[in-house]
Amino acid sequence: MEGKKLPTVYDIAKKAGVSVATVSRVINHPDIVKRPTYQKVLDAMNTLGYQKLASSENNVHGHRSIHTYENHKSRENLLFLINMPSNNNPFYGDIIEGAQSAARRHGHFLLSSCLNLNDFSIDSLFLLVNNHHISGIINTTDTPYHLLMRIQNTMPIVQCSEYNETCTSVSYVSIDDIEASRKAVEYAISTGHKKVAILNSTYRFHYADRRKTGYALALLGAGLEIVPEWVIQIPDVDFSMAYSAASKLFALPNPPDAVFTISDIFAAATIKAAAAAGLRVPQDVIVIGFDNINVSITTTPSITTVGQPRYQLGYTAFEILLNETMNPNTPKQQILLDTELIIREST
Repeated sequence: MEGKKLPTVYDIAKKAGVSVATVSRVINHPDIVKRPTYQKVLDAMNTLGYQKLASSENNVHGHRSIHTYENHKSRENLLFLINMPSNNNPFYGDIIEGAQSAARRHGHFLLSSCLNLNDFSIDSLFLLVNNHHISGIINTTDTPYHLLMRIQNTMPIVQCSEYNETCTSVSYVSIDDIEASRKAVEYAISTGHKKVAILNSTYRFHYADRRKTGYALALLGAGLEIVPEWVIQIPDVDFSMAYSAASKLFALPNPPDAVFTISDIFAAATIKAAAAAGLRVPQDVIVIGFDNINVSITTTPSITTVGQPRYQLGYTAFEILLNETMNPNTPKQQILLDTELIIREST
């Protein structure tokens, strides 16, 4: 009716007592929806005046197929969301590219957002989901258990890279941060360096906590002491913050002769700080990064780093998400992909 606001899939989901993802499946893939659920959603649509019914076409449940308003998405093209903590970190570029490639392969679309999900921002996420009729989410941010469950109860969600291992009811694809870090630090020790520091992020990120665990296991396994002043936390993946932290590290009365960093950005900043302190890399101090982003090969010297399969992370995350969207009862998956220690000039 002219002048009347059309109901959204969120309105229908609320009316029918189902998730937004279920409404999306009824509209786009009615053949995979159980008949009682289909009927609940159909009744809600009828009550809200959302759809018109075809006069002759029947679907697999014996009901007439739904013909939505012309401005609704085609049943062949769903819109998904990938959410990141920041668009300033180049780490996420290949993850997005991988997810987009998978989406295009299946004829779907991917929208990106930058939201650190917490009790204050979660409503912004649901507003975005509602306004754009999002069918599912790839989440790369550190997210509390109760918010993951709140999202999961609304639509499919897959954790990518950063994941909450206590939430086994949500699928994730990531790497084994503990093992990757342990191997990197063991390599540093094998080159004859015994005074190994770590430039880490804040422990609110699960990956930071796990990488510290890998660092500690390598030192303890070699019989080396963990020196508290060599264990540094930086609030954000920021070059300037890392440079400042590394400068203070090299100014200590007993500075390290090796620095393991949890980001290539941190590693590049550490190399610059070492030079400013009159130290040569790798002759006086060795530096190891993490991620294998472009800066690891453009910095002089080039950075030894832990290579993450970022493109594959994004691609796999979307494949899992699409499968859970189309097949709601599919078992959850917890996948850890392999990493590679890439030896370059900084060690």
